[in-house]
Amino acid sequence: MVAFSIGDKRWTCDVRGDKCAQDTSPAAPPDSVLSPDGKRAAFIREFNLWVRDVATGKDVQLTRDGVEGFRVRHRQRRLDSKQAAGAALVS
Repeated sequence: MVAFSIGDKRWTCDVRGDKCAQDTSPAAPPDSVLSPDGKRAAFIREFNLWVRDVATGKDVQLTRDGVEGFRVRHRQRRLDSKQAAGAALVS
């Protein structure tokens, strides 16, 4: 399967290109890190770490002490969606 975007629409096609369909599932946020199983996406919003359930689009805030001016570095930690990403604050 091949997935791609054109404008604000996402599409999936079989590898041979015989059949394509518009993907209507919720999108992962820009600059997010997907869990290896593709179920969750970790991202930064308002200087805090969030995770989105890609199937439902539901966002959960993981941290509440983010500070402007600090960079947040994503790193994958486990090979499942239970712990998709961690964050390290770097001044």
